[in-house]
Amino acid sequence: MPLKLLRGLGFAFDADEHAAIYALWRFVGHLVGVPLELNPDGEAAAHRLLELRELTAGPPGQQSLELVRALLDSNLEPDGNDWLVARNERLIARGERTLKRRVAVAARAGRR
Repeated sequence: MPLKLLRGLGFAFDADEHAAIYALWRFVGHLVGVPLELNPDGEAAAHRLLELRELTAGPPGQQSLELVRALLDSNLEPDGNDWLVARNERLIARGERTLKRRVAVAARAGRR
């Protein structure tokens, strides 16, 4: 998920960097006691775990939405950098659309 988000922000990783990032995450996961089956070794395994999590997680609560909004707003420093402000506003709007979509999907799934 984090690499997908970073790619969405314009970061690019070659195959070696991609593998190194997952190797580092896997090593850190091992150090902090993450069970091997929950410690993905690549993007496909991470995507599968994320899909499983999405199936079992409910929609974000109001406090979660407020926390995300506050964290994103805290990066909007009025330093005259219009590009940064505009970029953060786009990110906030994208995040809000994603949250609304996930809430709607979770609500539909709850009605079944």
